[in-house]
Amino acid sequence: MSDDFKRVEWHDCPMSTCAAPAGSPCRTGKGQVAIQYHAARFRLVPQLAKPLNVPTSAVRKPATVMRMLREHGEQTAAASAAQPSCTTAAPSVVQGCTPPGRSCTRTGQYLVTDSASFLLERLHAADLTDVVAVEPATGGLAATAGLARRGDGTSVFVKAFGEPPSDDAFAAEAEGLTVLREAGGVATPEIILADRDLLVLSVLQPRPGTEGFWEQLAHALAHLHTTTRHPRFGWHRDNWLGRRRQVNTWEDDGFEFFAQHRLLRWLGERRVQEALDAADRAALERLCDRLPELLPVRAACLTHGDLWALNVMATLDGRPAVIDPAVSYTWAEVDLAHLWTTAPPPEASVFFELYAELTGLERDWRDRMPILQLRQHLAVIAQFDPDWGAADLVRATLAPFRQRP
Repeated sequence: MSDDFKRVEWHDCPMSTCAAPAGSPCRTGKGQVAIQYHAARFRLVPQLAKPLNVPTSAVRKPATVMRMLREHGEQTAAASAAQPSCTTAAPSVVQGCTPPGRSCTRTGQYLVTDSASFLLERLHAADLTDVVAVEPATGGLAATAGLARRGDGTSVFVKAFGEPPSDDAFAAEAEGLTVLREAGGVATPEIILADRDLLVLSVLQPRPGTEGFWEQLAHALAHLHTTTRHPRFGWHRDNWLGRRRQVNTWEDDGFEFFAQHRLLRWLGERRVQEALDAADRAALERLCDRLPELLPVRAACLTHGDLWALNVMATLDGRPAVIDPAVSYTWAEVDLAHLWTTAPPPEASVFFELYAELTGLERDWRDRMPILQLRQHLAVIAQFDPDWGAADLVRATLAPFRQRP
């Protein structure tokens, strides 16, 4: 048994049906110790953001629950042996759905068998014939990704869609990386190739676990947000958030832009309609009507647009770098909210303190984060099943806006 449970228990459980405080195991609806930690809780740990499960430690539960866990594992293994099938879209590599020694990857609704061969085929079709091997990468949910080794010993990062959501998805992503670097001064990977089927980038490295790194990121993000002011909200084209279109229609009013194109836009998605009832949707509409009361007036600036903790990496010389953008001109605090609510490591606390100092944020900025993060929770609900607790978080934020009988 690893110590992953300790990392999970560093956080309160965000599930309304559990709400276990930090230092305690997750609980079932009947108050018993859960067999495994709730997905919404272990997703708060960057290193554990995409595993199938994190079992509750033996020191946290009685032997009877351990026996249940073993029996559950035996039953699952027997079922997989009898009829192999993919059971989840959450991990990028799903076990038990192909013959031994092979793997399959879900990219949206498209199933890719043997992701290394799939990427190698796409690379060779794009005339990158010097690529000799591909090592699949885990972590991404929308596309299949890997590290491609070339004949000269160098490597590049590559990702591809089984079925691209549009012909311009990778072109829009490449444009976002370029504008963040050239207009905002933020380090991004070099673009080697971007076409309909393939995106090839220079290799970055995992970020170091130091406060100094996060201090550098605070300066970089503050520079991006304070030097790219724009008179309007939006972008000159739509781009993509995962496999869903991010609508960037220009608006003069930031509240109107955020309400229409970042919140209400998701209500038409099938999974959102299934997850939120009529009262929830009405509460969201009431919240949108009251945005001018709830949020301060802010100018638009260039934003990354999908700045969760795992999209922060490092250059080869250790400087902060970002990946997977969904850029637009909107409120800077949209980026801040996404980073704040996706469990950056403890050493990142210095980032928030320094960013607030550099940009003149008021002391109550944390109070606004749940409202600003609604956009990302709705996007997760729309695209993934399970949603890792996103619907519960949405309902918790909307609770004050539900009409009382």
